[in-house]
Amino acid sequence: LSDVNTTNMHTHGLHVTSSAPGDSIFIKVKPGETFKYEYKIPEFHMGGTHWYHPHHHGSTALQAGGGAAGMIIVEDAPDEVPPEIAELDEILLLLAHVD
Repeated sequence: LSDVNTTNMHTHGLHVTSSAPGDSIFIKVKPGETFKYEYKIPEFHMGGTHWYHPHHHGSTALQAGGGAAGMIIVEDAPDEVPPEIAELDEILLLLAHVD
């Protein structure tokens, strides 16, 4: 473990650039600092449920294992899925095993 109070954010499932200010794992956000991420999601990006978590080397396991993660929802394009599927109720559920 190192730099346990330094963090950043990394996504899974998004087709976006890995260069800052996008999904760069090399960004370092130290205590008291802020950083504004910018994700340019292409118009043709498939809808879905994706996720994010901290990814600063040395503190990832402590932070993500402690529950720091979340969902990113990319909505389906109109008429991308059949109406009988698109009209179903959505339930967002994030499960984490905190160890």
